[in-house]
Amino acid sequence: MKRMRPFNFWCLIGWLVLWSCTSNEKTGLEKLEEEISNRPKREAKKKERIKKALTDLNQKSDKVSKIESLKLLFHEYKSYSFDSASKYSKLYLKESKKNGSNLEMVDATINHAYILLSAGIINPAIDSLKKISLTGCDPNLKSQYYFTLSKGYYELANFYSEKTFSKEVYLRGNNYLDSAIVYTEPGSIENQSFSGFKALQSNQFEDSKKIYQKLVLRKDLPIRQLAMEAACLAKTYEMLEDEVKSIEFYTLSAISDEVSSVKEYTSLIRLANYLFARGDLERSNLFISLSLEDANFFGSMQRKIQILEILPLIKAQQLVLIKEKRDSLLLFSSLLVILLIGCVWLIVLSIRQNKKIKKNEEKLEVYNHALELNKSELEEAQIIKEQYVGHFFQSNTRLINKLEKVFSDIEKSIVNKDLSEIKFQLSQIKPAQEKKKLLRDFDQAFLSIFPEFVSQINQILEDNSRFTLEDDKSLNTELRIFALMRMGIHSNDIIARALGYSVNTIYTYKTKIRNKSTLSTEDFDAAILNIQSVKS
Repeated sequence: MKRMRPFNFWCLIGWLVLWSCTSNEKTGLEKLEEEISNRPKREAKKKERIKKALTDLNQKSDKVSKIESLKLLFHEYKSYSFDSASKYSKLYLKESKKNGSNLEMVDATINHAYILLSAGIINPAIDSLKKISLTGCDPNLKSQYYFTLSKGYYELANFYSEKTFSKEVYLRGNNYLDSAIVYTEPGSIENQSFSGFKALQSNQFEDSKKIYQKLVLRKDLPIRQLAMEAACLAKTYEMLEDEVKSIEFYTLSAISDEVSSVKEYTSLIRLANYLFARGDLERSNLFISLSLEDANFFGSMQRKIQILEILPLIKAQQLVLIKEKRDSLLLFSSLLVILLIGCVWLIVLSIRQNKKIKKNEEKLEVYNHALELNKSELEEAQIIKEQYVGHFFQSNTRLINKLEKVFSDIEKSIVNKDLSEIKFQLSQIKPAQEKKKLLRDFDQAFLSIFPEFVSQINQILEDNSRFTLEDDKSLNTELRIFALMRMGIHSNDIIARALGYSVNTIYTYKTKIRNKSTLSTEDFDAAILNIQSVKS
């Protein structure tokens, strides 16, 4: 939540949205549906802004303008596309370190940490923040820095199941949030926002309600921030078990999200849950389907998991209702045939209703097919997890048993004062060989899941560049890199540390193989990810 200029066009829109959403639930939901219908126009405008920003970036030659363009692109993608936001946050950080000021470097680091936290990459985000110096930074930047750190520790506290450690981490988050509040101006948007967030995190719901109620009524509150603050207020009412108010402010938050053209949010998902519980299946189905579409676009696995918990329930209930409607219609039609043969217009109505039901069934088949695809992806991920958990338990057990034997023999040799035997036993520990065994075990486990991996990669390479391996149960370095990519690891830094190479070496290997492909870089990467497992 970065500070924005006090009163601009988006603040005005935010205030108008708030004004239009009264406590009348129906009015708020109808307004949300209206904004959803206008989505294509806003999407087109956002894409135009991104296109213009990219063009400006390519035309900029001076260092200052380039840094500003990269920063602008990051903020356009921030809650729109995780991959693109991550890309431009890295470029912004790299350019700031190379040609920017310390203030720009700190801002870039905070933005990069924010996008890491949105993907659940908590520890690297916290570590990156702790490495920077705040010397010369203004209070606003310091407050954003400490607020981002506090979010990282709150996320970390939620991650740990052990209560004592979780509480310690949570208290750190509180301390950093206190520091963030210190650097804000009393009465400012940031001051109210951070104070409300602290009250919410501390389960002081009455205090957080009072703060957020004042905050969402501010006319200088930007539209994107209105979405976030309204969601926090809705969460507060949810914890206070005030369902009507919670729905009201989740609706306001969802409307603000729509106006902001973002893909990463929680409000529409929560609304779908509430409406499903209330029996409003039509709206809950619309909202949850849009949420799944946006989560896939943004690339948020966490959101997809949340959505897939409720989506099958909504679809199943819809099928039940459709079946009940169809059975009732058939019965009604039969009675009409017997009693009112002359009422032709009722027969026509029955035919029309049947056609409508058929169309709905076809739509449901499409939705069910999409669910099956998502289910297959989750099953494949489960297979990979089970295979590699077993693999690493076996590898670690083997190494531990070996070390235990060596240490046991060394203890005996020490008692016997047999130095030559001690030296011999120590020579049995060979890290290079152990690493080689680890890689060999990795290859075997991976190829047991993706037995056609090598042959399918060869199909997208030029004839003279295809891989020929002496051992069909092992991979070379290039293939291991793309094997890790197929498992969902795309970070060059993580791959480099896993294989014991530098990041530049990993990049060089990737580029070398991609250049030998008959496909473009994007199509090549997509082909790697589409290689099928045994389960698939």
